[in-house]
Amino acid sequence: MMRTRLALILPLALLACAVRAEDNAQRQQAFATCAICHMADGKGIPFAFPAIRDRTAQIALLDGGRAYLLQVVVAGLSGPLKAADASFNGIMPPQGSVLDDAQLAAALNHAIFDLNDCAPDCGKAIAAVAPVTAEEIAATKAIQPATTAAGNASLRAKLAKQHGDKWPK
Repeated sequence: MMRTRLALILPLALLACAVRAEDNAQRQQAFATCAICHMADGKGIPFAFPAIRDRTAQIALLDGGRAYLLQVVVAGLSGPLKAADASFNGIMPPQGSVLDDAQLAAALNHAIFDLNDCAPDCGKAIAAVAPVTAEEIAATKAIQPATTAAGNASLRAKLAKQHGDKWPK
């Protein structure tokens, strides 16, 4: 009886691991465009391109953070910002016309879930975050004329003020 259960469960577990590995590979591939600036490990280039490792997951957990992340990948970001005690003043170009909706969702999911070392601090909380979907990207694109890179900088400042110490440094 026990062997029968194992014989049924083991292939399903292996299939789940294979699907997860494929999902990670797809997310990494979609993230390749982001990695040009933010690097494959998400650590960025000091004083040139900010690190997004851990920060993206932390922002995703905050009220308004998910919408902000969606808007940034679709419409870009410009202006001064501080991240990990470094100052940046540049432009992240909009990616909404570079990658399709599924690729943008996969790239953002890679940043949130795979480039996340914040456990145990946020490990359980991030597990409760739903993956970004292509439909959410499409909905964000639909409001994009009202969303600009400069507007996203203002939204970032508002969210940082609203969340105080919870906004990633």
